[in-house]
Amino acid sequence: GKFFLYAKATHTTKARARRDGKPVDGAMRPFTALLDVGLRRTTTGAKVFASLKGAADGGLDVPHTTKRFVGFAEGALNSGVLRDHIVGAHVSNYMKVLQETDEEKYKSQ
Repeated sequence: GKFFLYAKATHTTKARARRDGKPVDGAMRPFTALLDVGLRRTTTGAKVFASLKGAADGGLDVPHTTKRFVGFAEGALNSGVLRDHIVGAHVSNYMKVLQETDEEKYKSQ
């Protein structure tokens, strides 16, 4: 069979009004997923949390907090650091430093 994912709700009533005994918010979230990290280390800034961020931004309902995202320090999330990591600014900065300090290593990249 074929499966379709619609961008907006196709029904007029909610299928589930409560989840875990709490009311469900009005936002449409087509899937609920849990992050299984397996044997990966769950340190702040780990790549597995980048995939979590992408999944949550893509519309999956993944229960999480921002404590493990890159840029979280001293009880708050620095969204500028997170954005720089998402667009790869930290890699660009590293390549600029490498180009200035070690031309051979820069060329081998």
